[in-house]
Amino acid sequence: MSRMVVWILVVVVVPTVRACEEPRAQKQSSAEGQFQSLNGEFEKEQAKLVKARRAAQNEEERQKIKKAMQESRLAFANRFLRLAEQFPKTQAAFDSLTFVVLAASQGADQDKALELLLADHSQNLASFCQSLGTLDSPAAEKVLRAIQEKTSDSKARAQATLGLGRLLKARSESADAKLGDAEKLGQEAESLFRKFVDESDKDSNEDARADLYELHNLGIGKKAPEIVGTDSDGKKLNLSDYRGNVVVIHFWATWCSACMAMVPHERLLVKRLEGKPFAVVGVNLDEKRETLKKSEARHKITWRSWFDGAEGPITKEWKIRTMPTVYVLDAKGVIRYKGIEGEILDAAVEKLLKEVPSGKGQ
Repeated sequence: MSRMVVWILVVVVVPTVRACEEPRAQKQSSAEGQFQSLNGEFEKEQAKLVKARRAAQNEEERQKIKKAMQESRLAFANRFLRLAEQFPKTQAAFDSLTFVVLAASQGADQDKALELLLADHSQNLASFCQSLGTLDSPAAEKVLRAIQEKTSDSKARAQATLGLGRLLKARSESADAKLGDAEKLGQEAESLFRKFVDESDKDSNEDARADLYELHNLGIGKKAPEIVGTDSDGKKLNLSDYRGNVVVIHFWATWCSACMAMVPHERLLVKRLEGKPFAVVGVNLDEKRETLKKSEARHKITWRSWFDGAEGPITKEWKIRTMPTVYVLDAKGVIRYKGIEGEILDAAVEKLLKEVPSGKGQ
């Protein structure tokens, strides 16, 4: 009799487990399919609008299309939100909600999406915060602050702290930021990096420590560290020699195509501002001094560069991670801009030149 009972229980239980698993799998599949379909529809419509904007004949048409693109994002955000509510706690729901919080820069849809992310997807928030930290947008900042303050997931909270720090750091370095605003943003970013470093293990906070050092020593509003070295001829060259001038420091190498693409513009800038308290000076990262010397002759580079080698002390002290990297200093040696080029660089230099007292410079 006991064998019969066991057999009956097995027969009953197994189909019950399968009955639970199959609908769940079907739900996941259906959610993913609907997300892909909706995302494809959105991308198709946006591509059509982008094409129309490129073909626009005047600014009025471009602004009209820009408005249509924003309205389209808002409309799709609402549809993605409804999809997430239909399939809660699925990967498709998470993907849909992240779309909403970025596309719907304000309003009830964004608030609801953020609420659902915090409630149902805490396990995915850490990686999302890393992505948000690369976006300089009010929506990204709002979401990072909300996650930092409200989530109970310590990993997500830590990544929100780091992401917010990087977002504010990038904003402080924007050419549009006024000096006072840039310093304030930098101070908050520095505080966030310190918090992340203090609360995380050493192996995981190396980049944050680099960001912290960069803000504290090389941030907007900070006095630039002295640079001492030699140029392509082996002659001594100090950054302090240029005090009283607006100075553009360009970290570059011959093998860096983007760096070399900036040279013609810099050449014109130097020629146009000849006689004014202005200078361009480079930090060269080629492996051999001879390479720097030949490049100066070939490309008619008339300004001096420190030869720093492939992994030299100047590059390390200035925490250079990408090239080209450009710093712009005012006549007092204070860092005022970073990472700008072309017309934006020209405008920044002209603005700083107006601050130089008459009669100053080399």
